[in-house]
Amino acid sequence: MSNESRKEYQKRWRKEHKEEKIKYARAYYLSHKKEIKQKVKLYRTANKKRIALAARNKYIRQKELIKKQAREYYHRHRDALLTQKKEYYQKIKDTITFKDHQRRYHIRYAERNKEALRKTNREYNQAHPEMSRARAAKRRAIKKDAPGRGFGPREMKIILERDRYKCLNCNSPFRLEFDHVIPLSLGGPHDIDNIQLLCKSCNRKKSTQTIDYRRKIQHE
Repeated sequence: MSNESRKEYQKRWRKEHKEEKIKYARAYYLSHKKEIKQKVKLYRTANKKRIALAARNKYIRQKELIKKQAREYYHRHRDALLTQKKEYYQKIKDTITFKDHQRRYHIRYAERNKEALRKTNREYNQAHPEMSRARAAKRRAIKKDAPGRGFGPREMKIILERDRYKCLNCNSPFRLEFDHVIPLSLGGPHDIDNIQLLCKSCNRKKSTQTIDYRRKIQHE
C-alpha cells in the first residue's frame, strides 16, 4: 500500500469510526485524568516559550478566523458570560489581591508596549487637541481640589456645539481650549456651566481674570 493510499484509508477510517474514537478517548481520559494533567503541566512548564511562540504564529496565520469564532462564541453565550463576569468581579473587587493584580497588569502592559502607547497617544492628541487640553484641565482641577461635577466627551461636544467650534473672543477656529470662566485658582468649579471655548492666545491673555465671553452668543 502506497503512502497516499494509507493516508486515504486512515482518513476514511477515522470518519467512519468517529463516534467510537471519541467514546474511547473520553473513557481513557476519565480513567487516566490525574496522569494526563500531570504530564500536560510538566510539558507546559518545560516548553513555555515554545508554546507561546506556536500560539502567536497560529494567531497570525488565522487571525480573522479566530476573531470570527470568538465573536460567534460570545454572541451565543453572551448572557452567561456577562453574568459570570459580574459575579466574579463582585466577589473579588474589594480584595487587595485583585486590586494589586490589576495595578501590576497595567504596569506590565505599559512597560511592554511603551513605544506603541506613546505613538497611539501622540496620534490621538494630534487628532483631538481639545480632548488633551480637557484632560490637562481635569488634572489641574483634581490638584486644586476644585468643586464641580467635571465634564466628559459628551459635555465637551455640547460646549463645542454651543460655542460654534470657535474662540468666543476672536472667532478663531484654531488651537481651541476649554477655559474656566471663573479660574480654578479663584475657587471656580470644574463644571460645564463654568466652561467656555477660547483659543490658546486669548486664554493666555485672559489669564486668571473672570471674563465671561459667552454673553456675546446670547446677544447675537
